[in-house]
Amino acid sequence: MKKVNIILILIAAFNLNAQVKKTASVIAAAPSLHLQVYRNSLSAGDLATAITSLNYLVASEMKTGKYQDSLAMLYFASGNLQQANYWSNKVLSTQPNNLVMLDIKASALKQMNQPLQAIETYEKMLSIDNSPATCFNLTELQYNVKRLYECVASTQLAEKMQISKDLGFSYKINEKETAQTPLIAAFYNYRGLALYDLGEKEASKIAFLAALKVDPNFILAKVNLEQLEKETAADTTPVPAPAAPIKKY
Repeated sequence: MKKVNIILILIAAFNLNAQVKKTASVIAAAPSLHLQVYRNSLSAGDLATAITSLNYLVASEMKTGKYQDSLAMLYFASGNLQQANYWSNKVLSTQPNNLVMLDIKASALKQMNQPLQAIETYEKMLSIDNSPATCFNLTELQYNVKRLYECVASTQLAEKMQISKDLGFSYKINEKETAQTPLIAAFYNYRGLALYDLGEKEASKIAFLAALKVDPNFILAKVNLEQLEKETAADTTPVPAPAAPIKKY
């Protein structure tokens, strides 16, 4: 009887050991399988499946944080901004100067209409990369939330960067047409807008002229300058003196 028990225990132990080995083998194989599905899905342009597979990979690497940056990028590419922001923050908690994750976070916050948080992130990025593109995103947001002095300061910083005229900025002319101008011209245009809102019309005019000196065909700067000159002309037009009252005798 004891022998039988021993045999049964040994058989049970053997079966358990085999099952553990089998399970371990499946777990070990799963990441490579999900990785292959992820790669195949990306090649096919199937972001939804790629994201699902990548989530499994992230779960299998929670201790290392591997693949979290890729997941943030995929969520951003798919338009899922909240998840892109979430996973970029996860990466930034251990890699605070990761420029790709900072860019995804800032862009997601900007598109989610959280400009103040986006400004904070772009400011951090700018302190690291001193990039004209980062500076422009910051300038644009500062103007939109009416941080006008900061906006002007950002355009002055951009001016010191000696930005190549080959670096362009695309803008809408109307619903169907777009145009492009050198990025530095767009900086000057934002400076003009900010100075105008601050009531510094002469300085604003100088900024719009600077934009047009870089690109005489920059429509936004042209329109802004024309509007400013009309207002200035109206302000300086002398008001005729009232006619003398007709004397009645």
